[in-house]
Amino acid sequence: MTTSPPLSRRTFLAGGSALALAGCISVPNRDPIIVGAAPLKERAARKGLIIGAEVSAPLLADPTFRNTLTRDFAMVVPGNALKWGPLERRRKVLDFHNADAIADFAAAHGMMMRGHTLLWHDMNPKWLAKHLADRRKDAARLIRRHIKAMAGRYRGRMHSWDVVNEAIEPKDGRGDGLRNSLFLKALGRDYLALAFEAAAKADPGARLVFNEYGCEWGWDVGRQRRYATLRLLEDLLDKGVPVHALGIQGHLDPGSDGSLDTRALGQFCDAAADLGLALQVTELDARDTSIGGSIESRDRLVADAYARFLDVVLARPATEAVLTWGMTDRHSWLTGHFPRPDSGIVRGLPYDADYRRKPAWYALAAALDAAPPRPGRENAAPDAS
Repeated sequence: MTTSPPLSRRTFLAGGSALALAGCISVPNRDPIIVGAAPLKERAARKGLIIGAEVSAPLLADPTFRNTLTRDFAMVVPGNALKWGPLERRRKVLDFHNADAIADFAAAHGMMMRGHTLLWHDMNPKWLAKHLADRRKDAARLIRRHIKAMAGRYRGRMHSWDVVNEAIEPKDGRGDGLRNSLFLKALGRDYLALAFEAAAKADPGARLVFNEYGCEWGWDVGRQRRYATLRLLEDLLDKGVPVHALGIQGHLDPGSDGSLDTRALGQFCDAAADLGLALQVTELDARDTSIGGSIESRDRLVADAYARFLDVVLARPATEAVLTWGMTDRHSWLTGHFPRPDSGIVRGLPYDADYRRKPAWYALAAALDAAPPRPGRENAAPDAS
């Protein structure tokens, strides 16, 4: 396997024309007979990678869900339990019940856990926006208190934290590409550095991640997102802000032309790695909402999207983890948020609604098998048998 040399962040940010071709791996045949059924976590560990999935606490009581999860995955991430809204619906009344259940499950099964998310523009408690608007001078103190409460509670138990989620929104029209969120309105762009510094103080052993979506898009807004993301990360790092990794969500849409530009994605990954950042795929799935035809043909297109995306990202030595946003189509946000015209289940995850491995599972397995090893990190994932 060969990859292109790291793309200079200065060259990328300048929009220079001397861009290296995106390196990739060659994913082998994804036929189930050839790929086999070895657990994903074993394949990942052999390459020094971590494989994980998003979960919600109530699902852990389901034996089929629980057994499938522990067989294949080495890391869990709460989908909603650590978002500010569900956590603190009433001010200063914190409900860690679901998050604690997931953390306890991970510990009991030898799994790693990552935190999602300390700050996000969405799913905040109703009282927060009004409080920040009325008392902006208290905004920094309030954010620090929130991060200390969350990250401090799980100090030493989190592999990584999504410190700030989706802070880029070119459509908001700012020159720096930042989303005009309630946090930006209260504190300006300084809220980003404040959040990372507070997280580092509260949980110094965790990897601190900036998490963003749309980084793989081929449309112009994708180019703007990549540019703004790298410019922001470079600025934070130049100021000594403790950012350790870039989270690339990976919500794929194989039914839309231009939704995946592998060349641009590879260049973006190289530029982020050139900043000294690790890479994590944090929310991988692929919706078939706009794809017609048989289930078999839809599944093939979803699997191909997985393969094309992972072909690029796993070729980068800086990539350390891949997490799917869910595990089975039985419990997927995609069906509710991106309903199919035929009202069928959106088939975007590795397992179908009956916990059968789908072509996406085999594409993920084959991509892990084809990934180059990370020297010194082989067998990094714990045994979660």
